[in-house]
Amino acid sequence: MKKFLKEHQLSIIFIALALIVALITGIQYVKFRYTEAIFVQGPGVTEMQKLSDYYAPLKGTIGDADIYVLGSQDPNEPSILLLGGTHPNEPSGQLAPLLLMENIELTNGTVYIILETNKSAYTYSFPQEATPEYYSIETPFGSREFKYGARATNAIDQWPIPDIYVHQSTGQKLSGIDTRNLNRAFPGKSNGTYTEKVAQAIVNFVNEKDIILTLDFHEAAPEYAVNNALIYHERARDTNIPAIMRMNLESYWVEYDTRFAPIKL
Repeated sequence: MKKFLKEHQLSIIFIALALIVALITGIQYVKFRYTEAIFVQGPGVTEMQKLSDYYAPLKGTIGDADIYVLGSQDPNEPSILLLGGTHPNEPSGQLAPLLLMENIELTNGTVYIILETNKSAYTYSFPQEATPEYYSIETPFGSREFKYGARATNAIDQWPIPDIYVHQSTGQKLSGIDTRNLNRAFPGKSNGTYTEKVAQAIVNFVNEKDIILTLDFHEAAPEYAVNNALIYHERARDTNIPAIMRMNLESYWVEYDTRFAPIKL
């Protein structure tokens, strides 16, 4: 036995170190997965709901996201839905609707806001690509910390990953990774993958609440072709062109502030 240990000393040390590293990273991974983001409700929030209220199979799963309700929920008044966190590696896509949730107060109508639309994708990140698990923003009231996730559903929640993903309603062939991309899963599928079930819950919600407008917030790298763009269905052309014109005018009304850029179609 002593001879064996002596001959394989380096191998044993290497295996022991590998096990220690695996244990430490495993603990960190589990801790990050179950760390809940903290959001402060704004004065306009009148109720909290869950996605599982509109698709029961999500209840008790990691994907059962919170829905912030602002306004009266009067069915005779218009209602809109704001989606943040469809892609958790795009912080602006969460921060924009978060600022609205914390600040707006309605005189009529209803605004529904989801800040972690693909909650599973907030349970991991890609440290091998130098992405953080958290990021902080300094404010006049102190530092605020947020989770930085990944673009797609956690593989723990949806496996296996096919080589090719065929979008079930259009037949379009996409990369296999898109089977876990919520932005490629609509209109959802009640007996489908985790990601398709989340999409199904959102579609159920839109239909039940008779939502007249849904805005999905994202972020892109500077070289991305559709930066500063509003993407819309062709049937919404008459609505979106005036909206873009108004946004552009308001951008110039702020004394040519360089943080604003013309919005494209």
